[in-house]
Amino acid sequence: ITVYNGFTTADIMKNGENLKGHASAAQSGIVIPRPKHPGHYYIVTAPCRFDSPVKELFYSEVDYNDINEKGRGIVIASTKNTQLTLTGVPANSAYENITAVSHINGIDFWLVHRSRGNFYVWLITEDGFTSLTPYKTFAIGVDPGVPADSSGRGQIKISSDGTQVAVSGHNTVTYAKFN
Repeated sequence: ITVYNGFTTADIMKNGENLKGHASAAQSGIVIPRPKHPGHYYIVTAPCRFDSPVKELFYSEVDYNDINEKGRGIVIASTKNTQLTLTGVPANSAYENITAVSHINGIDFWLVHRSRGNFYVWLITEDGFTSLTPYKTFAIGVDPGVPADSSGRGQIKISSDGTQVAVSGHNTVTYAKFN
């Protein structure tokens, strides 16, 4: 929820405060390089199922090339806390997991999230997120509903070759092929 510029541990990046998400989420955030834009990164944040007032996914873009910031970076105000939409489920349904994997083309990235009975996948290209709604949604079985307990917690991992995905949750493990 706070982005530091890396020069000192106390130097907060310009516009780097109050990113949505939550520090106690199982996977609270991930940084993904913007394809073909050296010095640009996306920070994607996830909520905590218990403590976050808004349980959605958000992204913000960081620019390390801004000449006014002299390599210290800036969170671009126009993209800060841009909401990614989960389709087919009620609002505030995001779980605490996010991961990313390289596209088979070696340039682009896939952002992957699991919530309720679905995997949600967004494509990130040199033009940014191709859509705020998922590029693809895959049903994975039982929908436990919007969790009131720890069922929204857990982590998601993709195999190093990008062909398999696994999610650990409260007393559950979900495994699937990823293509």
